[in-house]
Amino acid sequence: MCIQSLNIVQMETSKNTWQKRKKIDLAKLKQYSLSIILLKALKFYIRIKQYIVILSRATSYYMREQQKLLILAQLA
Repeated sequence: MCIQSLNIVQMETSKNTWQKRKKIDLAKLKQYSLSIILLKALKFYIRIKQYIVILSRATSYYMREQQKLLILAQLA
């Protein structure tokens, strides 16, 4: 009888430990998933920012060239 109750206590303890471990693992998984999502969002933001810089440079270059052509046309 004493051994049976000891086995039950051990089983319940291991069950509680497993549930706690499972909760911790789920919390780590959620944190890890959130970190991955934030990292991907940051990469996306950086890529968009790079495209904006490239477009602004191209636009300013295009505008400068248009002004040069306009000045040349007026001089001719």
